[in-house]
Amino acid sequence: MFNLCGGKPNSICAVEEDETIAGLVANDFGIAVVPMMDMLYNLPIRIIPISFPKWERLIYMVTVKGRLVNSDTTKLINFIKGINILN
Repeated sequence: MFNLCGGKPNSICAVEEDETIAGLVANDFGIAVVPMMDMLYNLPIRIIPISFPKWERLIYMVTVKGRLVNSDTTKLINFIKGINILN
């Protein structure tokens, strides 16, 4: 995403959990780029939407091959296939 904008930020910290970095920002430890999460509204931070570049995140559904699934799981898989998210 940053390459499309013409550069890369100087990163001094990387964490596994988006909530952790949001908490660091809330405690005045810099700025961060994170996905939109409801918990951000509960922190004393300013949320600035990124309008450029347009960015998409791919989300996948996975199941174990050969394992039987219950009817609720089958319904969910069929629902997602029906809305053309999963082909």
